[in-house]
Amino acid sequence: MTAQSYGLPHFKSAVPTASQPRTLWLITIVDLVTLLLAFFVLMFSMSQVETKRYAAVAKSYSAAFSPVTSTSDDTSLVRLPKIAHVSGEDLGYLEAVLKAAFARTATLKDVEFHRTAQYLILSLPVDGVFAPGSGAFTDTATAPVFDLGGVLSNLKNRIAVVGSAVTTSSDGTAAWALAVARAQTMADALKKAGYGLPVTVLGRGGAATDVAAAIGHVDILIMPEQPAS
Repeated sequence: MTAQSYGLPHFKSAVPTASQPRTLWLITIVDLVTLLLAFFVLMFSMSQVETKRYAAVAKSYSAAFSPVTSTSDDTSLVRLPKIAHVSGEDLGYLEAVLKAAFARTATLKDVEFHRTAQYLILSLPVDGVFAPGSGAFTDTATAPVFDLGGVLSNLKNRIAVVGSAVTTSSDGTAAWALAVARAQTMADALKKAGYGLPVTVLGRGGAATDVAAAIGHVDILIMPEQPAS
């Protein structure tokens, strides 16, 4: 005799069968989410926001990056210039063009080209460009450097000049200063010849036999692109 014979309700088994999916993992997920929510609410409730300092920082960012709409004479507000990202010439293209141009110029035909993953490097021998132990040009280097600056003045790429000098164990500081002075002399000459972008000046020292450091050369590093304002 069954339960229906006595008018009793019929209850299904609470144990899931093979056809019923187990969803007990939802309880664990809900518990974890609740605990995370409670943790972050607790962290926020324990924090103290300094309204005055926050307002000052927000105001400074708003004043710096928002366009000027006020005619106030307040000179304390500083407006940051807008920066545009302008692509320079492709280094592979530049290498082909400059090699062809230098080959036709008597004063530039001895310039060496080196290509890396980041730069196109133009190398000139220090002995032929600078006076011994000095950061000044030799008399015969004025024309080649001027011609080189005239060619580079047509570029949109940024450049860096790396000077070098031989260091000794007792006078490394003086040699480093000489390397920077040579790079600065070259950078000033390129600007005077027509190159209008800022030039990064670097110095490099090493032993006379340090081939890896390219001691004995002044290098002009042409970068693949430049930011313009």
